[in-house]
This record gives sequence, C-alpha cells and structure tokens, in this order.
Amino acid sequence: RKMFAEVPGGSQITSVTNGVHARTWVANDLQEVFDAALGEAWGDHSVEAWDRVAEISDADVIGTRTAGRQRLIDLVTHRIGHAHDLAPDVLTIGFARRFATYKRADLLLSDLDRLTAFIRDEDRPIQFVFAGKAHPADKAGKEILHRVLHFAKSAAANGRFVFIPDYQMAVARTMYAGCDVWLNNPIRPNEACGTSGEKSALNGGLNFSVLDGWWDECYDGDNGWMIETSHAPTQPARNIEEAAWLYRVLDTEILPLFYSDGARPSAAWISKMRHAWTSLGPYVTAGRMVAEYDERLYRPERAS
Repeated sequence: RKMFAEVPGGSQITSVTNGVHARTWVANDLQEVFDAALGEAWGDHSVEAWDRVAEISDADVIGTRTAGRQRLIDLVTHRIGHAHDLAPDVLTIGFARRFATYKRADLLLSDLDRLTAFIRDEDRPIQFVFAGKAHPADKAGKEILHRVLHFAKSAAANGRFVFIPDYQMAVARTMYAGCDVWLNNPIRPNEACGTSGEKSALNGGLNFSVLDGWWDECYDGDNGWMIETSHAPTQPARNIEEAAWLYRVLDTEILPLFYSDGARPSAAWISKMRHAWTSLGPYVTAGRMVAEYDERLYRPERAS
C-alpha cells in the first residue's frame, strides 16, 4: 500500500493467504482414512468434515504415520543407496524447500555439539531429513546447501541426519507423509506465505516454525510450536538466539511429548495432531483460498 499510495486504488491492496490442493499432497493411505471418517468434503475447506477428526482411531493414526516414515526411509535408500540408521518408529523432523538464504536451512546447525547430542540420544531417538535446491546463481544459498550436505555425510550425523538429493514434487510428497515435525525458520518477516507447512499439516505433521507467513495467522498455541523471534541488533546474534530457542523447545517440549508413553507417537502427541487437523485443515486448503478470493475480491468487484 505504501509503495503504490499514489496509484488510484493503491490503498485498497490486500492479501489472500495461499492454500494447497489437498488431494495432491495428502498420502493415499491417509486419504482413505479421511474419506471413511470425515467424508469426502475434507479437501474443500469443510469445517464440519474436519470437526469429525476424533472419529479417526489411534491405530489408524499410528499406522499411517509409521507407513509414511517407512516410505520415506525407502526413498532415502533409493536415492542415497542406504538408509543409514533411520527407523520407522523414531521422531522424524523434516526440512525441504528452496535454499534461499533468508530461509536459513542451516539454523539447526548453529550449535553442532547440541545437535549431535540430540542425534546420539538413544533414550529419545530423533532423525532429521533435509532436501532442497539452491538457485544456480545464488552463491550464498549454495554455500548453505553445502554446509548441510557436509554435516549429513559426517560421522557426527550418526546416520540420523540425511539429505535427499534431486528435490522434486515426489520427494516433497513423501516427506510430508513421513515427517512428524515440519521445521521452518525463515528470517521474519521475509516469508510471504510458505505452503510446505500447510502440506505437512494436512498429512498430520506438526509445525515448528517462526511466526511468519501462514503460521503467523494460524498458530494458536496448541496446534504446533513456535520459534520465538529475537530482537537482537545483528542478524548473527539473532540467529544464535533463535537457534537456542529451537533447541530448547525440541528438548523440553517436542521430544518429551512424542515419547511420553510406550506408543510412537504417544497418545498425547496424537491428541495434538487431532487439534492441528481440526484447527488447520479447513484453512490451509486451496478451496478456502479460492472461496476467499471470490467473497472478498471477485464478488465486490462484480457488484461495483
């Protein structure tokens, strides 16, 4: 609005948050579970459909999550040649997107001693799966990718931090179904929307993100986790503080919740998944987006 203040109508510039085509991105086995429990309108921003999430059994949730992790492990094996020490019953955190510098794909690597301690914890095992591409002309982005790849190949990764090469839609779809937590840590407020977290949410992934883009609108305190925004005077200092917050939440909230009972994920984790589905499912679909364009922009324009 500020940029186009002198243009007639410029003050009326507004925004519509992106949504995703649900049936393109939700895993086939989970679609069958949704169809049976929610009815077929779940992909069209039906609040009534998503309110029936409680009818999905814990067994179906655990079954689809475990199957999704196994498909992800199979993909890693196919792309890399082996699956390292990845397991289908271990908390899996995913990160996949363009390696633009503001997305900070290497923020998790800010404290390698802390990260290595997480990876080597046998009582609360955790595994990380990364993927993405940098633009050929983006030297800084390629350096970040190289740093992530270098760590994935190091002994410190302990076979539980992997990078999948040749990122494409099929890789993304498998990751959304196989990751329990979707990590997103851009420099706020540079993220316009960021739809990968929406796709993960539909598949039952819980978002762990900076309050930017769509997550700033949808986070309610219980449907995932936030990374606190630092107000440090420099970007390096800001990175250190936000990475420390990331590690703290992972250590004190995410890991304890996933392993709070004998099931993987725990009953408490599944309860959080159900709340995330109910609160996010109707909002993150393309059906909501198109309806919002129609109601807020197209209809008023036609009526004027």
